[in-house]
Amino acid sequence: MRVRCRRGERLEDLWANLAPHLQGRVALTSQARRTAKKYSGSIGTKVEGALRAMANLLWGMYFDPVQRSGNIESEFYCRSGYKVALRECRQTNRTSHMRRKRKVKFGGETLDAVSHVKFREKGKHFRIYYAVDHVRSLLVVGCLGPHLETAGTRFCR
Repeated sequence: MRVRCRRGERLEDLWANLAPHLQGRVALTSQARRTAKKYSGSIGTKVEGALRAMANLLWGMYFDPVQRSGNIESEFYCRSGYKVALRECRQTNRTSHMRRKRKVKFGGETLDAVSHVKFREKGKHFRIYYAVDHVRSLLVVGCLGPHLETAGTRFCR
């Protein structure tokens, strides 16, 4: 069954409709659910497409030996049209309060959700921050919505 986001749909509603189709590959933390509720903008089809690309392509690049890629960033962009960053810049990593914003709790563990799928949605920077849980073979979404604070965010607002 194909789920399509409706024009003006809220982020938290899209996740509720899409989550059953991503089971076993992409999980959403309670922290990500809170950021989705806080996101005030309506969403377009790019958010749904990015989540589907994470489940169908990115997951395989991490966990499927056949799809495993040497360069996840370029391969994911070529195959999906979405950019992914696997780390933050050195300046962001040096700042403790910025590092803390990327820590997420999932399954009794604390994970680093620094990797992110990035795109522009309705003229705004949008990010899906995730951690790779190698024990459960999951991409764990820690935050959906606007760009988290970095050393350079003042340049992209």
